[in-house]
Amino acid sequence: MKKEYAVNIKSVNSDSDWNTADMADWFESYSEAYDTAEKAFEDLDVLEAVLTVWEDGDVDGTPLKMVREDGNVHQYQGEERLWA
Repeated sequence: MKKEYAVNIKSVNSDSDWNTADMADWFESYSEAYDTAEKAFEDLDVLEAVLTVWEDGDVDGTPLKMVREDGNVHQYQGEERLWA
């Protein structure tokens, strides 16, 4: 079983296909993907980042979503806000 980690980043200038697999940056470790998603928010134009775990070509679980809201970055797993 091979796991891969994809990060998609939405900024103010992103087009509608920003959250597709072919638009993702791919990583071999979760921590590297998470760090990339988190650091993306240093750019104030970034609105959202989605970290998706892929196993053997299929999505494994619910993606982690980071969203800029009211100047802060919040994390969601599905519709549930984490660390609230």
